[in-house]
Amino acid sequence: MRKFILTLNKLVPTNKFTRNVGVLVGGTAGAQAIMLALAPILTRIYSPSDFGIVSIFTSLLAFFSIIACMRYELAIPLPETEDEAANLTILSLILVIISSIILIALVALLGDGISTKLGSPILAGYLWLLPVGVFLSGIYQAGEKWAIRVKAFKTIAGTKFTQALTSVSIQLISFNLGALGLILGQMAGQSMGGFRLTMRALRANSFRNINIKTLRAVATKYRHFPLYSSWTALSNTASLQLAPLVFITLFGSITTGLYALSLRMLMMPASLIGVAVSNAFLAHAPEANRNGTLGKFVQNLHEKLVLLGLPALFFILIYGPDLFELVFGEQWRKAGEYARWMAPWIYLQFQWSPLSSLSTVLELQREALISQILTLSLRVLVLVACGLWISESDITILLFSIVSALAYQARIFWFLGRAGISPKNILGKEARLLCVFSILALPAYLTVDSEFTSLKLIGLIYFVIASLIFLIPTHTITNKFLPHIEKNFIKKRYIYSYQTSSILDSESINIYHTSDFLCLLNSFDVTTRLKSLLQQRALSSNWILFAYIDNNKIAGYSFLHCPSSIEWNDSLPTHPNEARTSSSYIEPYARGQGIRGNIIAAQHKYCLENNKHMWSVIEATNNSSIRSTEKSGAIRLHSNFLIKFFGKNIFTATTSPFSWNLLIGSKRAQR
Repeated sequence: MRKFILTLNKLVPTNKFTRNVGVLVGGTAGAQAIMLALAPILTRIYSPSDFGIVSIFTSLLAFFSIIACMRYELAIPLPETEDEAANLTILSLILVIISSIILIALVALLGDGISTKLGSPILAGYLWLLPVGVFLSGIYQAGEKWAIRVKAFKTIAGTKFTQALTSVSIQLISFNLGALGLILGQMAGQSMGGFRLTMRALRANSFRNINIKTLRAVATKYRHFPLYSSWTALSNTASLQLAPLVFITLFGSITTGLYALSLRMLMMPASLIGVAVSNAFLAHAPEANRNGTLGKFVQNLHEKLVLLGLPALFFILIYGPDLFELVFGEQWRKAGEYARWMAPWIYLQFQWSPLSSLSTVLELQREALISQILTLSLRVLVLVACGLWISESDITILLFSIVSALAYQARIFWFLGRAGISPKNILGKEARLLCVFSILALPAYLTVDSEFTSLKLIGLIYFVIASLIFLIPTHTITNKFLPHIEKNFIKKRYIYSYQTSSILDSESINIYHTSDFLCLLNSFDVTTRLKSLLQQRALSSNWILFAYIDNNKIAGYSFLHCPSSIEWNDSLPTHPNEARTSSSYIEPYARGQGIRGNIIAAQHKYCLENNKHMWSVIEATNNSSIRSTEKSGAIRLHSNFLIKFFGKNIFTATTSPFSWNLLIGSKRAQR
């Protein structure tokens, strides 16, 4: 048991940002797990029409909730002093109460008219819950931002779990009420988190120094949030929530319910990580900005978001309709098709969710407002055009998804540029990763429509394994089973090119051609591994050994493959004008003395004298070889993926530029 606990402790992230993200993700994951687990039951006791009505209520609730605090809650983590942050929190809560009172009057005056305009008179009976929902949502927003400021991530995670448990419990009990049961469950869940966070915040000592003067001061100092962020948030919410309002008017509650479930199921896992990362990012980014490291911090974050998002994107693209039919029932298969169309949009929105906090950190509220208005304009334009000239639900949802994806991609490039990151470099890296994973996912795509269930299952298992290799090739958890996966299914490698060498001492290295290999066995003390390589490669004239001799023992060595015609080794070709390093090794007692660098220098010198381009391939998990190779002046050119079927090489794919080879005959030879 003690050994097991020690192993678990090693898996806990030591980086503060990563650990905070893990806490938030863990709490949100528990909440989402409850909702996902019970979603198949909810879709069988509630109809698509019920979900359609609820989506309209949720759209209206989101529209009013987003400005309940006039966006002052976003400023709570920013001040250096606790007193200033406390004043912002109280200001946010006061604005929530005012917003809720105003909404009561609006519902009383306009509730029936709104329901009639939307073509859903039944909605009028539910609108009286809107002010309550806005109040509960507003106090949660303010309390959550204070908790983020004081880094009470465990408390936030706990409220997420409580909210989900309460929400689904009420919805299951109230299924006889139809759409009202779904709404009541949502409201009850929201109430469970808001009061807890707010009361925890108000107990802080800094809340004892609140007065009208200080409230007015912080309201003026952070006026950019209501002036710009409020309109940005309204535009963002409108651009997302406008679609259900249009769909129910044009296509009815059933299509709207199908669309709503698709969006909810896609947004749920995206929010699981996206919102958690966003909150942790907001807690750490201001400090990174003050230290001048924000650009690097943001770039690393974006790369991780791309890596996390690609497997999920392809999973929905490949298995979307089958997944929805299996989990939610046959009547929801169409929702799976909608999910397939919406997947690229949600993938990019998943990236944008944390990065949008750059508008707060860099005070880019004006730019955020402009970008959001442009996004809203494009979405409104496509909805109006489809309503006037197309009137086909499938085409409308498809075009809306495409426009949304393009808008989010443009916004990502814009704000990364403002953080000092080149959009061109970001696009290049993302395109390469997209291309690589497309090849990795190809076998799963080819089997998804098979008539044989067993073949579909094999494709699914393959997809999961490929995703794990793509995401965490060197993660501690995978160390035990990764060698088996690399041996039987996929191996990721890097290809290096040697343009120059930073190590010039090559005189201490001895060079031996194949005619000398067998003599070496009698002249020096060699290891069993080197003995096997010498005997094997003595049969060919295309190998050269570079060795460092210490006390009559070969302490370090590396082979150079110099074929006179194209030869395949380890499923990659070496051309006559090339020389590839292979089987490099330094004895443990001789490491740290620069021997590896001296061997590379000798090899590079030989290649220059013989007009050959020197390159090598290194497994992605071999961190020590990667470090020593890059230290010697080598440049990483490509990533290479060797695809196998239970150890038998099938094909190899290389990035930048993309190329691939079907491995047959001698091309399939193992190292």
